Amino acid sequence: MASISCKQFSDYLIRRAEHFDSDIVKDITPTQGWVGHVSTGSFPSGDGVTRQFDKFHRVQPDLSGAWENVTADGCVGTPCDPSETEIGFGYTQEQYSLQTKSYKTQLFCFDLIMSADRAKEQFSHLINILKDSSSIIVSDRMKTEAFRIAGNKVLTGLTGTGVNVPFTYTSTGNLITMTPNALPDSILTIDILQRWVQPLILEGYGGANPLPNQMFELVTDMETAWNLREGNSSLTNSFQFTDFAQGGQLYKYGITDAIGNFGIRVDPAPMRFIETAGTLHRVFPYENGAAAGGYGGSGIKGNVNQDYIDAPYQIDFIHHRMAMKSLTRSTEQINSMMPFAQRDFGGNWQFVMDNLGADANGCVIENKRRNKGMFIADYSMATKPERPEWEVAILSARQRSCATVVAKCAEFVPATYNAQNYSSSNDACENTVVVTKGAGAYPITIDASSVTCNGVNVAHAASASLANQTAVLSFLNTELSELGSWVASGASNVALEGAVCTAVTIPAFEA
Repeated sequence: MASISCKQFSDYLIRRAEHFDSDIVKDITPTQGWVGHVSTGSFPSGDGVTRQFDKFHRVQPDLSGAWENVTADGCVGTPCDPSETEIGFGYTQEQYSLQTKSYKTQLFCFDLIMSADRAKEQFSHLINILKDSSSIIVSDRMKTEAFRIAGNKVLTGLTGTGVNVPFTYTSTGNLITMTPNALPDSILTIDILQRWVQPLILEGYGGANPLPNQMFELVTDMETAWNLREGNSSLTNSFQFTDFAQGGQLYKYGITDAIGNFGIRVDPAPMRFIETAGTLHRVFPYENGAAAGGYGGSGIKGNVNQDYIDAPYQIDFIHHRMAMKSLTRSTEQINSMMPFAQRDFGGNWQFVMDNLGADANGCVIENKRRNKGMFIADYSMATKPERPEWEVAILSARQRSCATVVAKCAEFVPATYNAQNYSSSNDACENTVVVTKGAGAYPITIDASSVTCNGVNVAHAASASLANQTAVLSFLNTELSELGSWVASGASNVALEGAVCTAVTIPAFEA
């Protein structure tokens, strides 16, 4: 049997081929917070899918006529029958309709789930991901609906035309593509935004009694917010930092920063577009690809989309939460003799096991053992454009933050690499032990395991016939190198340099 050294040991314990941590990590995805920033309500059941409403409008009184002097003399003028300036009124009728969209997961089999590793933990994460998806789906609907109903759709700037230029567009595929009649060539600036202060005040954005420093809500991304501030360092505002800090006056409304008359609410995923032949193609923050890591994986995952990061056009909003109302379809029992299941159209996920449809091969899914099921979610909503004149959708050119390349100082001399020593151990104690040559003449033979270190024989092979000091040193450095380095000491002696031995004997050498 092969022997093992004192630095080795036998180990026959069973080893698993793979080891998994007890916790499971999931991606963190910003949920594009529009939920909570739009007025909501319910769409009544049993009353059609399209509704109309009346909206009465302000009328500007005729202020052009001169005021008449009051007279107290008789037979002069018509004091009891003054002339009158008529004020009329008007209203418009608007219409809105229900829209629907449904989602589902893949089909799950309980028999397979029972044999899955950490099934409870996996499905806990899956359900959390589905809940995040609902927030993303509804938020995206709200921002696309805000663009659709916006009473003001403008370009930031157009050479030779000016700023805040109204534009029209044609759209297909739920705003996936959009063909505007012109494209902006200016980024969004605070000067462009400030031009909306007076028009929106007159439209009633600030109510019947707007504040002297009326604030408007700008919805944009963090890069644009930074550019608005840093690009206009001379602009200041009268708001205090505590207004935007957590727990402050405006933080509860999602406002975390401000410039000029605009409080900024950050949307981590605003609508962005890439232009091709005059058509704007919407790009989304993530692209799905294979979920494969360095040690395996399966399925798909959302990867950050570089086309979205570098997209040249973006839509931002001057938003008012009362500009539109998002109405979720409500359900109610029709008759006690018709116990239909109560539906949820707000995107709450439910697990279903009946009428599962067909599989990938077109075969009807049989579920008599009730061991198959999937998650589904239904969305059915309408958008009521109550005050679209308060919503401004701004299509702007965008760029990533401009980076300035700063050269290093001429006098800076970079270090050149030298061999590094990062050892944290103290130097070992070094001993030099001299072994004196005896009176015997060469050649000599050193017997096996005859050399001692600190009085203990050391295992080594026997030597051949050694004719001189050089041959002795060659043998010792071959067989006993673990003790240190063997060197010549004078014309005939040998010495051991190392930290292991403080006393050494070589009987054949010393005889």
